[in-house]
Amino acid sequence: MTFEDIIGQPLLKKHLMQAVDSGRVPHAQLYVGKRGVGGLPMAIAYADYLIKQQSNGLSDMNPLTHPNIHFVYPVTTSDKVKTKPISSNYISEWRTFVETNPYGSINDWYELVGVGNKQGNIGVEEASDIAAKMSLKAFNGGYKVMIVWMAEKMNSMCANKLLKLIEEPTDKTVIILITEDEERLIGTIRSRCQSVHLNPLSEETIKSALIEGHNTEKNLAQNIAHQSEGSYSRALD
Repeated sequence: MTFEDIIGQPLLKKHLMQAVDSGRVPHAQLYVGKRGVGGLPMAIAYADYLIKQQSNGLSDMNPLTHPNIHFVYPVTTSDKVKTKPISSNYISEWRTFVETNPYGSINDWYELVGVGNKQGNIGVEEASDIAAKMSLKAFNGGYKVMIVWMAEKMNSMCANKLLKLIEEPTDKTVIILITEDEERLIGTIRSRCQSVHLNPLSEETIKSALIEGHNTEKNLAQNIAHQSEGSYSRALD
């Protein structure tokens, strides 16, 4: 997934690329945006661009399988994982989710992994796994990136462990938190991250994406875009 794959947000994409090109790479970033505006694909595109520009090769690798890009997302127990679930237990499902529905909601994710009415979270076991992965040397040099989707789902123990990693970063590591509700994150984490705000998508942007990506009839695409409230995932629903 690259910046070219992202719907709308032209000024933000340009800003992020220019920041990488000029060497301004904050080690902790917070992507804030409502459901369906592209926080996850934007973070993946940023990580992909950063790795390609500064990691001395590996430019053709898929960011979803790149050894220097790691992902964290809400999980819970299931028939597959009975106790203490962490993101890596569901990595194959995660790759499918991002490849097929990068603008998907948390409920779309739960439906894909088949956890029924359970609510996932990001627990303390996850924080320990994050610390272990970020302590490893980057493959082939360059940056390591950890993308935390739906960061507001972190419990307090995980948040406090992650805060320590943010306050004491290792060299060439970037942590990107993605949230739909930044007020649910602890204030100390918010204050130590550079915020990146994603705006709702315009009706024209959503209309064009529906026509080009889903062969939607023009008038129908216009009606859907008008009702979508700036959210591409809502439009797809």
